[in-house]
Amino acid sequence: MVKSWDVAPRHVLMASSMSGLTPAASTKNSSTELSEAINSMFRWYQGAATCYAVFASCQQFTRGWTLQELIAPSTVEFPASNSAEIGTRTSLPDEIAKIIGISPRILCKTGRVDGANIAQGMSWAAQRETTWSEDKAYCLMGLFRVNMPMLYRGEKAFERLQLEIIKKSHDHSIFAWSLTPKRMFSASYLPNTRGLLSYSPAEFGHCEKILASTEMVTEPYSMANLGLFIKLPIVDR
Repeated sequence: MVKSWDVAPRHVLMASSMSGLTPAASTKNSSTELSEAINSMFRWYQGAATCYAVFASCQQFTRGWTLQELIAPSTVEFPASNSAEIGTRTSLPDEIAKIIGISPRILCKTGRVDGANIAQGMSWAAQRETTWSEDKAYCLMGLFRVNMPMLYRGEKAFERLQLEIIKKSHDHSIFAWSLTPKRMFSASYLPNTRGLLSYSPAEFGHCEKILASTEMVTEPYSMANLGLFIKLPIVDR
């Protein structure tokens, strides 16, 4: 695994490059290096002039690891098998949006995803599939510019991702998740056992159009051993 990329090439060929990642590839000694490489990969895609997305099927569009490959580059082209161009991300925004669940508005912003709030970013991964449940969190590290050890086998990866985001962001839309119907009506669900953090990107599935408060949060907030310390404005409706 390459630790980092210092210079992005002008043209990048994408072929669902991270879809084969498995826990076996992430050991105690390599998880930090792998985390840094994934963040570098996101910046690598952002710095390229044009990226060519070659996916074998529509299912690969909805893989967790292909999210960064589709939104990070400034230009994404989809070539056909005969090398002719099918279209680009900006010329086919409505068609692509139906497949990957990301707003055409975001797809047409030429790679700039910084304007989206955390809840919106999480919603882009709500319906994405990964071989390992932990990768639902790890495939978002580049998008949110965080680093954390890539641990598997019940290490609460998505909770750790949110805690890392909270350390560097004052965007309180991270708390805008809601229960999915599947979990809400589960026989094992106990309403008083949930904390303030989400269990999965799927719980942000309704947040694609959510707007963060225009009131600026000037005081820092953080998670501590006694819970969340935060001050937020109260909106009178």
